[in-house]
Amino acid sequence: MAYSLELQRYYPGEIEITSKDETPEKIVIMLKSKTLSQKCPKCGCKSEQYHSTYTRKISDLPILGKSVLLFVTAYKYDCSNNSYPFIRH
Repeated sequence: MAYSLELQRYYPGEIEITSKDETPEKIVIMLKSKTLSQKCPKCGCKSEQYHSTYTRKISDLPILGKSVLLFVTAYKYDCSNNSYPFIRH
């Protein structure tokens, strides 16, 4: 029986599924943020300048008996007030 997983509805609107791969044993989902700015956690200043990205690997709850791995692209921002780097997903 063929089926298609509509996974986007399970994630917030600011998170985009960029790809998914399904095997008989696991589901791998690649995610990234659509948010283009964040507030600095120290001073509250809005920053639109990110200087790099990195990928986090997260094990999620099983779906249909298959293990689920999420690869989330996270952004590192620079605070415009004090050049303090901070991370938001």
